Amino acid sequence: TMNQEESVARGCALQAAILSPLYKVRDFKVEDSSPFPVSIGWVGSSADSAAAKEDDGDAQMGGGEGESKTAMVFPAGSLMGTLKLLTFYRTGPFDVKAEHAEEKTLLPCTPKDLGTFKVELPTQPDPKKVKVKA
Repeated sequence: TMNQEESVARGCALQAAILSPLYKVRDFKVEDSSPFPVSIGWVGSSADSAAAKEDDGDAQMGGGEGESKTAMVFPAGSLMGTLKLLTFYRTGPFDVKAEHAEEKTLLPCTPKDLGTFKVELPTQPDPKKVKVKA
């Protein structure tokens, strides 16, 4: 085992060796993951159900008119920094809500909601395909 000071000193020595042209050091990579699953929620529109039948490889975010829908986007253990492309069919602005998918896995007094995001889109008569990066 090692204490905090030894850990910092070893990390600094490793980073110095990686940056130095005199030493050959194996690749070292740190990957952070999220222990909690994350889902998104949205309210469906009539354009969703009509247009969601086409398939172009992206996650299709369908739902009937006024119907609240949720989908798990990042399961537990997902790597941080991972991007997902979500496709919505809309005629105007809409909200997307991010939240922890399983409230029972959270620490006590931790809020389930992560945030609500408004996607601005000019109002138009025909549904438009909107791609959102999550």
